[in-house]
Amino acid sequence: MRSLLATGVLAAASNAQLVVNHMSATVGATPNTIKPYLRLVNQGTTAVDLSKTTLDYLIYESGLQPSSLVVDFYYVSLGSAANLTANVSSIPLQQDGSGLGNLRIRLGFLSGQLPAGQTIEIQWGLHQQSYQYLFNESDDWSFTSANGQWNLDTRVAIGSSGAPVSGLSMSWKGILPALPASATAGDVIRSQSQAASFVYDGSTWALLAENGKVGATGSQGPAGLQGPAGIPGASGAPGATGAQGAKGDPGSSVDISVLTARLAIVEAKLALLVGAPNTFVDKRDGKTYTTTTIGSQTWLAQGLNYAGGATTVGQCYNNDPANCSKYGRLYNWNEAMNGAASSGSTPSGVQGICPDGWHLPSLGEWNTLQNTVDGTNTVDGTKLKATTDWPSTDVGTDDYGFHALPSGFGNPDKTFGFIGLEGIFTTTTGASTTEANVVMMNQNDPAIVKHAITAWATYDAVRCIAN
Repeated sequence: MRSLLATGVLAAASNAQLVVNHMSATVGATPNTIKPYLRLVNQGTTAVDLSKTTLDYLIYESGLQPSSLVVDFYYVSLGSAANLTANVSSIPLQQDGSGLGNLRIRLGFLSGQLPAGQTIEIQWGLHQQSYQYLFNESDDWSFTSANGQWNLDTRVAIGSSGAPVSGLSMSWKGILPALPASATAGDVIRSQSQAASFVYDGSTWALLAENGKVGATGSQGPAGLQGPAGIPGASGAPGATGAQGAKGDPGSSVDISVLTARLAIVEAKLALLVGAPNTFVDKRDGKTYTTTTIGSQTWLAQGLNYAGGATTVGQCYNNDPANCSKYGRLYNWNEAMNGAASSGSTPSGVQGICPDGWHLPSLGEWNTLQNTVDGTNTVDGTKLKATTDWPSTDVGTDDYGFHALPSGFGNPDKTFGFIGLEGIFTTTTGASTTEANVVMMNQNDPAIVKHAITAWATYDAVRCIAN
């Protein structure tokens, strides 16, 4: 995969100059999501109308169609992600044997102003709808050794009212046997002898795209799971009947109800000591949940499925009650918080939609769980995911009985997405006046994704934690 980007520094107006800085937040050389974070800086003396401003980010990958790609917005420093737009389309920059062209991702704004001297940061990512496709970042034209740091990017095209205000104006000249000796700035050709595409920048031919290379063989996978225990042997023959014992002295009377109560307490404490899963009954609607103790925390091992009292709260994925029974209900942030204010404390102190004796976890409490399960924070997601319902390439080991499921999410308009692919869990820690932090577990990603941000109106799963 090669990103094809044009120059990103030129004046958008006579007294307003826009500059683009870029930082790659992608982890690994062949990820299923590329994350080219951008900062748009107004170095001029007047404000810029964002509704007339666009940012063009181009990639080349033979075989990918625009309709199969999804753009996610994680964070925007000015306004909210709802003010951003994204459009993926084919550009006839190069024609090869399959007839496919390069792909352009155009980011835009619905409204707003960027004041003079101010910056707007956009954290976004691009992936295939199924998350199956792996982009080859090691062959990425935009990749630099300063990966993970903000740098001036001369390869993002800035537009105003649909017209380019930065970058080369490219012109396709066709497929030629070799690079011509003379050309006009912006000319683009495909060289048959070099099996690659080039653009003329006014003095030299710059590489745009070439055939991809076969990646290195992957490392050895982890050892398989331990097999089940063997079938127990047959019972031995019963022994001979013992002799009749002497008659004992009559004992004092005992209240059987007292013994029963004490036995229940002993059994409950024994279950916690050996770490065995327990159960909890929500007295509000009589539903029974499995619980699990991990370190110093006790969690519900299922998604909460409480529909409320006189007023119904939450919704089932695709409005199907069977999904509520399997994955739990999905709640927007106000419903989950039940009117409480944002909290980043540990514990959060917010009961929210959870039953008595339980509360909604903060981002800090999720951090505690993550560090308990995996101090390196690299395979914590795999250890908490269930062994079923995830894609066959990404089933979990469920080492702690947490049983995380890919419950997907819901939108305010009753549309839904990503069931079977990712689980999104609510926290009490807000991110802005309209957004909150959530914790995500994605397919093909062994680690937990923290600090992801979602709108209050989005419906996500709830896992309660004991007080």
